[in-house]
Amino acid sequence: MTDDVTNLVNTTSSESRFQRGKRFVPQGVNGYDENWYPICLAKEVKPGKLHGFKYLNGKVIVFRTHDGKAQVLSAYCRHLGVDLSEGSVVGSTIRCPYHHWDYDQTGQCVKTAIGAEPPPRAKLFEFPTRESFGLIWAYNGEEPGYDLPVFPVPEHELEYIVCRASEVPMDPFMLFSNTMDLQHLISLHKAKFDSLPDKFEVGERTISYSQAMSMPKLGHSTQQVTCHGTNCITLVSEVKGRETFMMSAGLAIRGPLTKTFNVSATRRTEASTCGSVLSQMRERLAIRAHIKLVDAFGKRLNAEDDPIFRTMSPRMDRLAGNADKALKTYFDFATSYPRSTIAQDLICNDYRDGAQRIEVV
Repeated sequence: MTDDVTNLVNTTSSESRFQRGKRFVPQGVNGYDENWYPICLAKEVKPGKLHGFKYLNGKVIVFRTHDGKAQVLSAYCRHLGVDLSEGSVVGSTIRCPYHHWDYDQTGQCVKTAIGAEPPPRAKLFEFPTRESFGLIWAYNGEEPGYDLPVFPVPEHELEYIVCRASEVPMDPFMLFSNTMDLQHLISLHKAKFDSLPDKFEVGERTISYSQAMSMPKLGHSTQQVTCHGTNCITLVSEVKGRETFMMSAGLAIRGPLTKTFNVSATRRTEASTCGSVLSQMRERLAIRAHIKLVDAFGKRLNAEDDPIFRTMSPRMDRLAGNADKALKTYFDFATSYPRSTIAQDLICNDYRDGAQRIEVV
């Protein structure tokens, strides 16, 4: 082998050793994942009021129709781009504060203040919208690609707490990878698995599996885990003798930033099964105490993860064989997950964004 060839081989080997692995594509590049995203707490949206919230690469408005149903629409008027969250609800329509163009609940402009015929294409983007477990959700796309994340027990049969949990400068798909990052559950959260889960049911939009483990302050449980899209997990288990349900879901905002919401729940107990009034009171207090325990557990996990994701430079670098089997399953799922750009132009404020990028000479 000549000196030139030897040097080339050595250089290539050296460069390879000092290069990191596969880069993740940030959200916003080629769209955002087609997920159900929680927008806000349902109690924050009052009848007769317009509310604006950051969403993906821009902004949406949330309001309630005359029958109380929540609806999410793109935030900028199709006339000159005025922010409709500064407008008002007039009857069953929303009104732009500038030229008083009125839009119905589907986002179609139906009236102008001067009586001119509204342009047929003057239509806001109408996001598929649901209200569930105290949250208002919007799907990134015209038609949902999977069902809204819920528990296997109807909402009216559960007592639950819902809250805003955290704000982390990381995309949701990366933040929620920690669900299947079993090493991190052991090292950071002190989990003790009976055995590492190694069977995963991977669908087009979900991953499901079971795990038996012990966690500090929560004790031992067997959990049925489901990853819904790339921004939500649900866990169903029995904790301290009670059927227990946990959900964490994240809203993607350009930055990157993820705003997470947690739901903690357990099954209600029928009054007829509790005996005396005193027993009923004790049971209600026990249920509330249990939910608060689960809620505190979720918030503790958020707090322990927070500093990691605030400074992380994520890549899929060197995975550790069987110890990272679950994590690789998730990353294979997340990196091939569909994205949509369909609403991006209608919700962005590209004029301001562009102006802020202009270099000052």
